[in-house]
Amino acid sequence: MPINNKHSPGGGVSVTTTAADTAPPITKAIPSTTPLNSLHLSQGAKMVPFAGYSMPLLYPPQTHISEHNWTREHASIFDVSHMVQHIFSGPGALAFLESLTPTDLSAQGPFKSTLSVLLAHPTGGIIDDTIITMQASQERFYVVTNAGCREKDLLYFREALRKWKESPTFKEKGEVVHEVLEDWGLIALQGPEAKDVLAEYLAHALPPQVEFNLDEVKFGTSFEASVPASEKVGERVTVHIARGGYTGEDGFEISIPPGPTTTESQIPHPKSSLPAAASSTVPVLNPTTYITNMLLRIGGKERIMMAGLAARDSLRLEAGMCLYGHDLNEDITPVEASLGWIVHKRRRADGLFPGGSVIQAQLAKDGTPPEKKRIGLDLGSGGAPAREGMNIVKLGEKGETEVVGHVTSGGPAISLGMKNIAMGYVRREYGQVGTVLGVDVRGNVREAKVVRMPFVPTKYWKGIKGKGYYRNGLATCERLVRIRPGPM
Repeated sequence: MPINNKHSPGGGVSVTTTAADTAPPITKAIPSTTPLNSLHLSQGAKMVPFAGYSMPLLYPPQTHISEHNWTREHASIFDVSHMVQHIFSGPGALAFLESLTPTDLSAQGPFKSTLSVLLAHPTGGIIDDTIITMQASQERFYVVTNAGCREKDLLYFREALRKWKESPTFKEKGEVVHEVLEDWGLIALQGPEAKDVLAEYLAHALPPQVEFNLDEVKFGTSFEASVPASEKVGERVTVHIARGGYTGEDGFEISIPPGPTTTESQIPHPKSSLPAAASSTVPVLNPTTYITNMLLRIGGKERIMMAGLAARDSLRLEAGMCLYGHDLNEDITPVEASLGWIVHKRRRADGLFPGGSVIQAQLAKDGTPPEKKRIGLDLGSGGAPAREGMNIVKLGEKGETEVVGHVTSGGPAISLGMKNIAMGYVRREYGQVGTVLGVDVRGNVREAKVVRMPFVPTKYWKGIKGKGYYRNGLATCERLVRIRPGPM
């Protein structure tokens, strides 16, 4: 089946694969820039190559440390449009994804998300980590994978769809359609003020009759909303807004189509007042740029700013989150990565996923425990930080050392007074919290204690405090009809 150059549900071009046909070729030049490239340049971002894209490292005169701290204290927007966004749809979508992951998607529910992994057969190693969101039904899933794994993942999906077509399950469960959402934007609005900024934006962007309460949208849930795509009256896009992120802070990730979905003359542009536009005008080339500019204008310089890859990486390290290709790879199983919790109860019992027997044995009380384990390390303050590839050693009574593992991520914890922290893998017997080990930092063995992760407590929103209600652009304390996860 050839590539369908058709508009996806939100506009733009989609690469579509069906299990009933021959898969399309996947060799496609990855765009060198994201939809926000003009905005980055207008703000003087320091751009660096990352996963095939030109991405902002930071925004001078802001520094890595200032962007990190700002995200902890206020709100930041991160451009994560380099990530690969997919839709898997059709009657066989749920069963197909469960055949590749250890996730119980049938228990997930509409507009709920989960961290999962794509697994290798027969080892149970991690091909990639992913976020899987069931949309309106069990026949439609939104999946996000890593940009650096794009070609590998697309080959993986293509081969899996080929096997699916030939399997008895295909006849029982039915067709699966795979779309890659090319040229879609993805922005992460993160930090303690993220909710208020988003609520004020939605109060401006949604029709006046729509009432909502973001406190109802808990971590790991999502909803869709039709919002303006440009200044042109009636041009709107349907965005997918998920509560979560990669910083450990409260926040939202917003998936944005490349072009207007609808032109509805009966829905005028909201008339609520907005702050004046910033002095440096950014050309609005697409809905992602328009929506990002709106969030920046509504939030104002006292609450929100752009932040780059450097801050995102230090925040995720403090949150104890894995980075694929560093903390995760095909030689590591979810159990070894201390991610056994993503192997859901029903899947532990059935083992019907790649490497199922290996992972079952690693989880079983009377099974075969893994030889290695991902741990967190506290190296204390001062001195050079532990970096990827450095050896983790056992300290002998006479000063001798024995290599028992290696560092996979490390650096100063900005939120902890620049104390040096790291993640890595050690032989299982050395992975207990409180164990004192050493890290060979440039020939100098520094003492390091095994500690629990996250290093900095996460602030995910999991309940209602009774505030955050909005009507017609004004914050109120009155009870409104509260939105549930789903379309808006």
